[in-house]
Amino acid sequence: MERLTCAYCGTEMMVERRGDDVAVREFADMLRAAHDGASKHAAEMALVRYAKELRELHDKRAAEEYRANRETGLRAVYAIIACGLGLILAGNGLWEIGLVFLLVALLAARSAWSIADQRDDSDIDARIVELMQLIKNKERIANS
Repeated sequence: MERLTCAYCGTEMMVERRGDDVAVREFADMLRAAHDGASKHAAEMALVRYAKELRELHDKRAAEEYRANRETGLRAVYAIIACGLGLILAGNGLWEIGLVFLLVALLAARSAWSIADQRDDSDIDARIVELMQLIKNKERIANS
């Protein structure tokens, strides 16, 4: 390829020779085509990264939800057991010990509810929304 500049207008041209064929293209068009190809490639690479991060975020949120549900369920079971023992003990004349078990049941139930209330996935959700928007933008570039 040769690069020529028009003496009249100053436009840069690229001359491509292939056997008996000669093609003349403006240099700016060639740069624009190369830039578009690089932009598409960069968008495709970003899509792979974003998809991986999105999967990881969904997995992280699912793991957090499973952990919180498991912990809440365990504490609820402890509360039910403590309540049952408290009622049995109080019914058999050991009301002081039964009362202690009922208080433990209340505390276990309260902590189970607080675990459910403490879950905050807003940072994960915000990043997922951001990634979805980035993916949409990169798909538009990659498909253009």
